[in-house]
Amino acid sequence: MQENVCSLFSRPSLAWDIRYNEKYTSPDELFVIQDLQETSMNELKEWTLNTCEVEATEGISQIQDPLWRRVCIDVLRILGPAAFKNLWKIKLSHISTEGKKAYLISPTIDIAETIEIYNFVIIEALKKFYPALLFLETKVIENLGQNKKKLREKINFQQHVS
Repeated sequence: MQENVCSLFSRPSLAWDIRYNEKYTSPDELFVIQDLQETSMNELKEWTLNTCEVEATEGISQIQDPLWRRVCIDVLRILGPAAFKNLWKIKLSHISTEGKKAYLISPTIDIAETIEIYNFVIIEALKKFYPALLFLETKVIENLGQNKKKLREKINFQQHVS
């Protein structure tokens, strides 16, 4: 009896059987279902990647500042469309007079956190134009509607120089 229970629980289709209350007559049916699931996952991944590419391209086309557009194109090439996701919503406010600090404006804290993750990529893309650049400072300004904006948080990012 114990061997039968163990073999039942070691079946790869047990979760499927329990969830859908189905039993299969042959192992070949399991392979067909697995192939269909893998095909669906591949199609989903491809669709998601295509969607991210379209969103990134549309986002970059909305950037009015030519310098920031160029930087975003470089960042997109390095990170790819999935990681680039909402970075096009960032605005380059200005660069310090010494050229060591770039000031960015983010519409949400989530996008500002993405900047924190990829700050080294953004700094390197900006260094093509400002070789002395070492720091990014990001202000989060949430749009509350009807031209009301709220300064939520100021985040400093520093490139670690060894």
